[in-house]
Amino acid sequence: MRYCAVLFLIFWCLGIKAQSRLGNVPMHRYIEKEYVKTLVKDGGTSSIRPFIYEDYADSLNADYNLFLSETDSRNARLKLLTDIESGLDRSINGNTAAIHGGLGFGAEYNLKNRLSFSLDAVANYLDGPSYVDSSIAEEHIAPSFGRVVDVGSAYGHLQMQGYIHYKANKFFTFQLGNGKNFFGDGYRSLLLSDVANNYPYFKIRTKVWKISYVNLFARQRHIYGVEDNPSLFKGKYTATHYLDWDLSKVVNIGLFESIVWQAQDTLLNRGFDFNYANPIIFYRPVEYQQGSADNAIMGLNVSVNICEKIKVYGQLVIDEFLLSEIRADSGWWANKYGGQIGVKSYDFLLEGLDLQSELNAVRPYTFSHGSPVQNYAHDNSSLSNPLGSNFWEWVNFIRFTKDKWIFEEQLVLASHGQDSIPSISYGGNIFQPYSNRPNDYGNFIGQGLRTNLVYSHLRISYLVLPKTNLRAELGYVFRQERSGLEFESNHYVYIGLKTNLWNRYNDF
Repeated sequence: MRYCAVLFLIFWCLGIKAQSRLGNVPMHRYIEKEYVKTLVKDGGTSSIRPFIYEDYADSLNADYNLFLSETDSRNARLKLLTDIESGLDRSINGNTAAIHGGLGFGAEYNLKNRLSFSLDAVANYLDGPSYVDSSIAEEHIAPSFGRVVDVGSAYGHLQMQGYIHYKANKFFTFQLGNGKNFFGDGYRSLLLSDVANNYPYFKIRTKVWKISYVNLFARQRHIYGVEDNPSLFKGKYTATHYLDWDLSKVVNIGLFESIVWQAQDTLLNRGFDFNYANPIIFYRPVEYQQGSADNAIMGLNVSVNICEKIKVYGQLVIDEFLLSEIRADSGWWANKYGGQIGVKSYDFLLEGLDLQSELNAVRPYTFSHGSPVQNYAHDNSSLSNPLGSNFWEWVNFIRFTKDKWIFEEQLVLASHGQDSIPSISYGGNIFQPYSNRPNDYGNFIGQGLRTNLVYSHLRISYLVLPKTNLRAELGYVFRQERSGLEFESNHYVYIGLKTNLWNRYNDF
């Protein structure tokens, strides 16, 4: 208690007013919902996430802090973070207990409406339901949060994120951090999502009139096959542009591109290639000028506010294609692209009832590369969708919010093609080089070992502490996965106490 008192006094002395808060809105869908509802009603971009507080100071005053002290020029916040879950998993192999114990802290300091520092750190102990443990054993990562270490028969991992945020003026903001970014309006993003682990990044956001423009430079890791030997990890970089334009209060359009290159190849230690520091979209001509074999990905995001309560959205991602081969409908392997279409509604029929339905589909070999280091992934997770490629997926939500209560049902139906022979890639595992393909033509979504997934997640949560978004949660997960070789079924019931400031994806 003495140490807690000392910490409280330190943060009290540091102490900006709450409405002057800077930096990132926590990237959890329960928190983001209030911001998106405002944007659906009033217009404005919702496709660049995390949102930043400065954009919403006049419309929303959401604050998630354990301690808050303030003076005329600065403030500080300290918060306790928990991610605790305990349950019973019933699978075809019997009943097993499951536990996720996460405990840590968050700290934030804002100075003179210009500069903000933030740090969140959580130590986790994970012994999850059988399908999660099987995934960890195979991939050596905790879903959404990176590398694990063995702790007896369970696993441990450290989750750490933070940033330095500088608001230069009303047009420019700069951010240096370790965390996640997301481009899109859906639950998933085919462009850049928050499925993978945190990564170091530098971000410049320019906002002029109805245009928002993001330059994002990040360093990721390729650890596939050498997860237990850090000396063999390979670094890589991504340079990303996203141009978002509010054509009106109704229509928004976003243009996306990203280049992936390895930090070191067989010839030299390349490091960060400053040719890609060019702030102007598009990079593709620069890549051709360099005679480069780097991985280039382009995309489009579109959203339309049908009315004050309904948004329709979609994405197109292109890794590689030839128009003549598309017209020929030949199933050429290098026609690598994917699409998304979705709709979400807020306060549908009655206040507090929200609906969302989203369809995603990605062709085989999309996001992969001839050199696996240059695939579109980080720490054994896709930077797009958890299923990688060679899949279709239908995601649905129905959510009812009443006072501090949230009742939510999520239903995912998916089908994806897996590799039945390790040395042959059918296009679903983006960590396999596409040179291992069995055919140049006749490729289609679901080829290989077709695997069907049903995932249902019913949860009831109660907001215990609004200032940290601490929620007590009761949930039930039904999951069934079936292929020609395997069948897996899970019934998982749990209770939890969670600081919901980030998304954790176990819906795979």
